Amino acid sequence: MQHRRRGKPRPLKKNYIGFGNTTPKEMIQFLQDKTAIKMNSKEMETFKKNGFAKAWNTTKHIATYFKYVEEFAEKLGARSIETSTKEQTMVAVARIYNSEYFTKVVMTAWEEKAHLAKTWDEVKRCFRGNTSPGDTTPRQG
Repeated sequence: MQHRRRGKPRPLKKNYIGFGNTTPKEMIQFLQDKTAIKMNSKEMETFKKNGFAKAWNTTKHIATYFKYVEEFAEKLGARSIETSTKEQTMVAVARIYNSEYFTKVVMTAWEEKAHLAKTWDEVKRCFRGNTSPGDTTPRQG
């Protein structure tokens, strides 16, 4: 088992594709800044809109949808597209409503929460607590 060396990153020893005497972090930063495909404002808006529009597949546990939303938010950040956990929460709850998976009682309990209590962590706790892994039966009522 190899141990990772801690401390300052060392430059690459060989001139790999023009990155000799460059740390891996510097190489990644260069690739992000200079070679990544740049998106204009319209493309950024479309990317964000389409990503957040993805519906929850109710044949999968709700936790998989929450993970998707979190990973998509990371993609937005990597592309310098602003988002917030408040926006994630609003989008996720809207998709949950659209799924018609949860009972009216569960949805009403969410809506009755204080505005400041409607956080990303709370939406995950609230709705995960009303599903079980492998349970794909919609709860109407």
